[in-house]
Amino acid sequence: KEREGNMQSKQEKRKDPTYKSKEREGNMQSKQEKRKDPTYKSKEREGNMQSMQEKRKDPTYKSKEREGNMQSMQEKRKDPTYKSKERAQNMQNMQERRQDLDYLERENTRRRSNRHIERQNDVLRYRHNLYNKLINKTNTVCEDESQFAKNKLKFIEARNENAEFVCCCCEGLFFKHSVSSLNLEAIREKLGFCEEEFSEFKSKICNVQSGYLCSTCKSHIMKRRVPKLATSNGLKFVEIPECLKDISPLESRLCSPYLPFMCIKPMKSFSLNGQLGLRGSIVNIPIDVNSCLAMLPRMFDEMSTIQVQLKRHFQHKSYYMFETIRPAAVCDALRYLKDTPLYLKHEISINENYLETYSGTQAVIDFVLQDRDLEVGEPSNNLVEPTEEEIESDEDTGEEVMLLDRNTVAQGQENIHIIAPGQGKNPVAPQFIENFDELCFPKIFCGHGFNIPRNITYNDRAKSECRRVDRRSCNPERLLFMAKQKIERQITSSINVCLRKTKKGSGSMKASDLLNQDFVNGLITFDSGYSFTKQIRNSPAYLEIKKKELLATIRTLGKPTFFLTLSAAETRWPELLACLARMNSGEKISITEALEMSNFDRTTLIRNDPVTCARYFDHKISNFMKLIRTSNSIFKTYIVLDSFQRIEYQARGSPHQHLFLWLRDAPKFDIDELDSLEKVVEFIDEFITCQFDDSNPYVDLQKHKHTHTCYKTDTQKKQRHCRFNIPIACMPETRILLPLPEKEKTEKMKENFKKIEGLMKHYYIKLEDRSFEYVLEKLEMNEDDYILAIRSSLKQVRVFLKRGTQEVGINGYNKDILCLFEANMDIQFVLEEYGLASYIVNYISKCEAGLSKLLRNASKDIESGNVTLKEKFRKIGNVFLNGSLMSAQEAVYYLLCMPVSKNSRRVILINTGPQAERVGMLKSKSKLSTLPGDSNDVFEQNIIEKYCKRKKALENICLAEYAACYHRVNKDIDDRNDDEETDAEELRLRGKHAILRFRRYKLAKDPDNYYRERLLLCLPFRNELTEIEGHENYEEVYQAKFEIVSRNEDKFGLKSVIDERIENAIVEVGNEEQEEQDGVGEYEIDPMYQVDVFDQGGIGRGSKENTKTRYTIPKRVSPQALQEMLSKLNTRQGKFVNYILDRFQTNELPVRIFLSGSAGVGKSTVINAIYQSVTNYFDTGWE
Repeated sequence: KEREGNMQSKQEKRKDPTYKSKEREGNMQSKQEKRKDPTYKSKEREGNMQSMQEKRKDPTYKSKEREGNMQSMQEKRKDPTYKSKERAQNMQNMQERRQDLDYLERENTRRRSNRHIERQNDVLRYRHNLYNKLINKTNTVCEDESQFAKNKLKFIEARNENAEFVCCCCEGLFFKHSVSSLNLEAIREKLGFCEEEFSEFKSKICNVQSGYLCSTCKSHIMKRRVPKLATSNGLKFVEIPECLKDISPLESRLCSPYLPFMCIKPMKSFSLNGQLGLRGSIVNIPIDVNSCLAMLPRMFDEMSTIQVQLKRHFQHKSYYMFETIRPAAVCDALRYLKDTPLYLKHEISINENYLETYSGTQAVIDFVLQDRDLEVGEPSNNLVEPTEEEIESDEDTGEEVMLLDRNTVAQGQENIHIIAPGQGKNPVAPQFIENFDELCFPKIFCGHGFNIPRNITYNDRAKSECRRVDRRSCNPERLLFMAKQKIERQITSSINVCLRKTKKGSGSMKASDLLNQDFVNGLITFDSGYSFTKQIRNSPAYLEIKKKELLATIRTLGKPTFFLTLSAAETRWPELLACLARMNSGEKISITEALEMSNFDRTTLIRNDPVTCARYFDHKISNFMKLIRTSNSIFKTYIVLDSFQRIEYQARGSPHQHLFLWLRDAPKFDIDELDSLEKVVEFIDEFITCQFDDSNPYVDLQKHKHTHTCYKTDTQKKQRHCRFNIPIACMPETRILLPLPEKEKTEKMKENFKKIEGLMKHYYIKLEDRSFEYVLEKLEMNEDDYILAIRSSLKQVRVFLKRGTQEVGINGYNKDILCLFEANMDIQFVLEEYGLASYIVNYISKCEAGLSKLLRNASKDIESGNVTLKEKFRKIGNVFLNGSLMSAQEAVYYLLCMPVSKNSRRVILINTGPQAERVGMLKSKSKLSTLPGDSNDVFEQNIIEKYCKRKKALENICLAEYAACYHRVNKDIDDRNDDEETDAEELRLRGKHAILRFRRYKLAKDPDNYYRERLLLCLPFRNELTEIEGHENYEEVYQAKFEIVSRNEDKFGLKSVIDERIENAIVEVGNEEQEEQDGVGEYEIDPMYQVDVFDQGGIGRGSKENTKTRYTIPKRVSPQALQEMLSKLNTRQGKFVNYILDRFQTNELPVRIFLSGSAGVGKSTVINAIYQSVTNYFDTGWE
């Protein structure tokens, strides 16, 4: 009551403002006195904090408090002094916090995330604005502008398409345009099946719940045939049991009767979740599953784990796989697999006694991998990202390791089980082992084999697995395995085909002779060098053919207008990322969510599904080609008439597309015509720019970033020069500059150019926006001196785009292409032959530098020795198999037969050499066996022989016109006994004339063959031997028939000399490129990943194929001289020699020791001492 009375009394007094003010002052003074006591002050602060926390539980109070604080802070910050002090205090606080490394890491992560989100927001905003602009333009009055907008919108809509439509028959995934709706009733009526027949047929074509049919399956079904790749043809996957679903790669390997040793590594060493690639070949080793089990602990429980290193040999320092595995999981998997049809069929039995020892009541302690254990062994293959230490440890870490006994366990390996179940076993040829793929990958096939008919090839099977809606075969390891197997089979087949090739002038041959193997071995077979690999995509021989086809196209069509390169930017394509998420985890995400994904998640999705990535890029390229071929498109009225495309694979493993484009009515550059120069500059400005645009987020993709590839030919690091000539000198307007003649160059010009280079490098780093006048003032030059200095540095004609100081590091681009394709690009106008040659050598015909060098060296070695043709094929085949590098996406292109090179026109090769020198393809044994024994018709027909048998209606056309303008509808008809083509071989006119390739003899070097070739191509004939080769003087006939021949030469571009200039330029550029490749070190392939193509393909070498080599035996020395020789060895050399001798004395063979060292360290001395010691021991028993 007293307290209530006091409260009421005080409330009454506080109504007086004077009393209230005095009371507040008294309370403040009292509190200040009390706060001098630290204990009171601390308790008061805690009480206030608790009170405030209670109040802040009310969202209304919390919101009002925040608003009040904000207003108060804004008022205070109006005072500059307060604002400055606050900033200084914040900086000091931030610096103190950053001393904590955990805080610093969190801050950096937060900043990266915020920047990433801001960029993605820019992309979404720009996409939205672009889409709205195009929608508005479709309603404009201008028909051309409206159509252009519609074409763009069509391409944008196609970006949302992915291979997500399932064919009910082959269970493959396809894009929408490749499938049609399934209507079983309509199919039954059209094919005329009765109910019972159709029910059986339906059971074979409807293999999965889906409402679609792919176009290939549909075409077979409409012919009343079960499609070849229907999964009912023995291609069905079985359901994966629980015991196999979660086993790791190494656990799976321990369950397999075959070990495919594959060197799979990230394509880029330090990239985040880099895409995987296969270097070298695959060595397939048979193993005994029970021997793997015997190496595991005898007692363990379900939770036990052990660390296992899988090696090819115990002596190898490197390991093939290293994982922490679960023995229980291995036993569970084997318990299931031992009873599966495949393991029973191949009599793969598992030791039941071992499986019975597995008991859940027995346990061992899980082993912990210590830091020092990570240093044991250097991984030669690992399916995870290698560490920086692993990548850089190329040098030998200790020579003494080779002196250790093979059974010695290195320190730190006590808890690591090393197994080498394939040691001492020879590789096997997979194509001769039934169900080999299924036995190698038990996790995928679960002990069940594909029971496929003979008409389904390995190529068909691989294609089916890649496209399947069941994604189990789409992991990089399986894809690379299938691709390499396919290549091995192709090389084997190509060698067999080359051994069937012979010159037609090899004498009179009968069918009965060719069925005699001894007669075939004695034929003059055709030595095709390493061109037998021409069927292998992206091999040097394949690319050489594509280069020749491109040169023939240029000879016929003239110089192309543009050279264009388009890259894959998988991490920046949200539609692809969303599709990857759906297909691999079943998670449906929006475009916005895809753009907000972390880089780690993006790269993981891309790495794990190369099939979807490669198919999406191919689909995007196809839609882009449709876009640029339409009128009112990217190049407006300049329609793309023809094109040449080539897929190349970047260092990171993704594809990018190189294109030559021929545009209708595009201006041509002529150095002698000033008008053409102005027109070309206007044309370039219309379609190419390097403008820096803050509002366009895609311009960042065009900013050049220097990497090691920029300087790979520069050995002097202090004077490094970017091989792409970045930064590029700024220009007030677009110009085409010609190189200065050597006589006109001065030292002043060279000095000026160095000053220009230095200033451009400054702007490349600083990104300052300066006027061209300011640049000239800074350089102390006028515009003429500036241009002359740049021209003095040029080797050929070059385009310099209008470029400001902020744009010296921006590569040229087309605005429409960049915004639509959303990836890095390059577009250049083709000026003259040297530039064209550079594109051809560096992009169209360029293969992997290391492989190209290996093949050249192999050819030189073979030419210098006396080896048989078969042995030559073997050696070159081995180099190609063991020396190539293939990324996972390249494997997809190869397996799905996706085109890596396209020409808008068909290219026809005509062998115009003399008839007796032409290489002919012998008919296969099956065809020869059907011929009469005395038949001379032993060669397959070529195009000239088919031309001679043309219909009478085409009597007056020449060979060039026949080949270029007509094609046969049915190419499979055997017309060997027909005098002219049958109705089934009706010729039809081509939509576009084909491009002709032929020998092209030089008039100056071989005039007889030059004129004979012209007559063969341009003069109508029926019998080549009498009407063409029967003449004694070809030049006279050429002059007599000049009007007809000349007319046909003009018609098919046979008089063109442009390719002669290009070929000269190619030789010059090619020499420079070869010098660059020679500077590239040959990468070494571990012998563990090398195979022999004959062994893999089952090609017998034969006793006649053995190569004899003569060795000179070194001169023997006396025991006294030997003692003196050994006394001169240093300690380590002596240990090495004694170790080898000891191995021979104790019969611990083979030795398997590798001796290496730089020049002058005594390798020859050691080898000589070993030879003398060992031979002396065997001769005399000396110790």
